[in-house]
Amino acid sequence: MLINPGYEINRVLAENKLSKLATCDPLTGANNRLALKHRYQALQDQQAEFHLLVLDIDHFKAVNDEYGHDGGDIVLQAVVNTMVDDVAGNDNVFRQGGEEFCLLLEGVSHHDALAVAERIRKRIAKTPIFYQQRAIPVTVSIGVTQSEASKCAQEINRQADANLYAAKAGDRNKVVA
Repeated sequence: MLINPGYEINRVLAENKLSKLATCDPLTGANNRLALKHRYQALQDQQAEFHLLVLDIDHFKAVNDEYGHDGGDIVLQAVVNTMVDDVAGNDNVFRQGGEEFCLLLEGVSHHDALAVAERIRKRIAKTPIFYQQRAIPVTVSIGVTQSEASKCAQEINRQADANLYAAKAGDRNKVVA
């Protein structure tokens, strides 16, 4: 039996589209929690070491209250764009939920991971985001942790979250590792 090559191409394209829909946040274009889970598993299978950065937009509820959800959406998109620009692609940028994002950095030293986090934090803080001809000042807090091959994803997330909460417990707009 002959298979129509056009049919096969369309089937593969449809499968790729479904996979993208299942693992991509439609608002920001970042990967979603399912994609993060799969990436964790792949890194653990490879016993690869990496750094996890968990980023939360400071006082995001106030942004939504003052500028509405459309303004908040613009802020979410701008933050993801800054992260993607900084790491040259969105393969390792994930939307954890709400205004919280994750960034996985493979093959970098702890010093370099902190430098990436600090660079992203500073870029977001110094770059106003415009919505309806009004500048929305935005800052972020970032928690950083380094994986070890033996740690499970939940432990890595817990440590990064603890560091994020430490950053938010202070003045915010900081990186804690």
